[in-house]
Amino acid sequence: MTRHPKAGRTHVVQVGTNRGGHAFVETLAPETGAALARWTLLDTKPKRAADLAAAIHARFPDVQTDAQHADGRNAVEGMGADVVVATVDTLEATRSLIDAQRAEHAVCFQLVGRGPGPAVAAGRLGFAGVVRDDHAKASARLLLDGFGTISAAASSRALTAAGDPMSAAMLQPMRLTATRQTARYFADVVGGSECTDPPLMFFTSAGQFPLTVLADTGETFSVQKVRALAALDAFPMRRVGIVAVVALVGIDERRIDVLFVARSREDRRRVIEVTEFRAPAQRYAAPAVFTD
Repeated sequence: MTRHPKAGRTHVVQVGTNRGGHAFVETLAPETGAALARWTLLDTKPKRAADLAAAIHARFPDVQTDAQHADGRNAVEGMGADVVVATVDTLEATRSLIDAQRAEHAVCFQLVGRGPGPAVAAGRLGFAGVVRDDHAKASARLLLDGFGTISAAASSRALTAAGDPMSAAMLQPMRLTATRQTARYFADVVGGSECTDPPLMFFTSAGQFPLTVLADTGETFSVQKVRALAALDAFPMRRVGIVAVVALVGIDERRIDVLFVARSREDRRRVIEVTEFRAPAQRYAAPAVFTD
């Protein structure tokens, strides 16, 4: 059973106090502070955690802050956190925090990035999530494991102006959207309520969509479509148009197919688009890159 934090007693552990960490704090509603007691910040770069602690104190003066120069991936366990916020800038670091999630705490995370291929043509995408139970944990791990097979180990510097100015510019609005979603998850957790949004959300330049993750078990595409549509039966949907996406993850094949599902006014659902993500076939081809 998931333990819900009580008002004024919540201990937050935030791992990663870079630009994304600051944006997350700035996005939170002012009333959020009433539910918080202590906020521990962990970052491997000197002074960065202390800088964000100062920003948190300015926004929420009654919250006790603790800034630590440490690798949060190894320090979270045993800290008694009610909620862990992963604003780290690599898939590997995010995966490790999700792996460490236990029943007594939730993990909120977000990543945005560029798909494999030339920077001009590569798709921009992102995802945000909250892990509070075993099902969400397994789905998030499968998703990140899948993208880990097709992406390079890189920090946010790979997508800054010096490395890839086009991705840096195009990802900025997507990063803001992902941060707002993470703040929504966080508010639900610290408020002690069930999340009103699905635990995983997928972002493209066209918008954001509830995300379901399935393992690709090698069926024909027609069977995969049936599985994808069946997996969405548990989600109440009132909108029409594109309403959800399903990621079919093939770890061994280093492939992910993202199926976009549309709903008609008569509640007919069908797959209308498929975006394929593959590991680069040649060593010199550009892989996918993700950041906070």
